[in-house]
This record gives sequence, structure tokens and C-alpha cells, in this order.
Amino acid sequence: MANDDGILDLRQKLVILTDDDCAALVEVGLQREVRIALKEDEKTVDGGSFRSEEAMPSETVLFFPWGMKPAKTDATQAARQALQTVLNDRLQFGGLEGLGRGWTSNTTVAIATN
Repeated sequence: MANDDGILDLRQKLVILTDDDCAALVEVGLQREVRIALKEDEKTVDGGSFRSEEAMPSETVLFFPWGMKPAKTDATQAARQALQTVLNDRLQFGGLEGLGRGWTSNTTVAIATN
């Protein structure tokens, strides 16, 4: 099951983890940044302005299965097409849009069942 970009080569790339192992992997895999605000005219900390940010590294690949039952009528066709369009577009999860964080590039891959 392979294609030109390797997306369908999942059997060679996936690992199944327990919940605890997954939590530990997520914990060590997050990108963490601590930020402070400086006073206007000095290079000293402006009181109480300490904050921490966490983000997934930009190379992170997320995978989730989804599907739809066959349509019984054509009435749902527009909603089905809209869902397909949304899931193949760029989406943003989380905040910090001003820093360009949280944007995802999405691809829906059809997997044929035999």
C-alpha cells in the first residue's frame, strides 16, 4: 500500500502505544518557551509578566481516521462535500496566530477496503 509521497505506507511507520507511553512521548516532545515582558526603558523584567508557551514541533504528523456512511439521499451531498473541503484545507488549532502557530496542512487519503 504505497504511493508517491509515502502517506499510505502507514504499516511501516505507525507504532501503537499505551496511554501512559503516549503521554510521556507527548510530554518530552513539546516545544516549550518561557517569555517575559521587559520594562519600556530598561532591560529588566516588568513585574508579573512571566508566561510559558507550549507547542508541537512544526514537523509533527497527526493522524486520525474518519469516515462517512454512504448517503441514502442526495440531500446531504452539499454537507458531505463541505466537510471534505474543510478537512483538506489549512486549519488552525490553538492560539498565537500572530506568531504563525497552530496552522496545519491537511490531507484526506482514501483507503480502499477489500
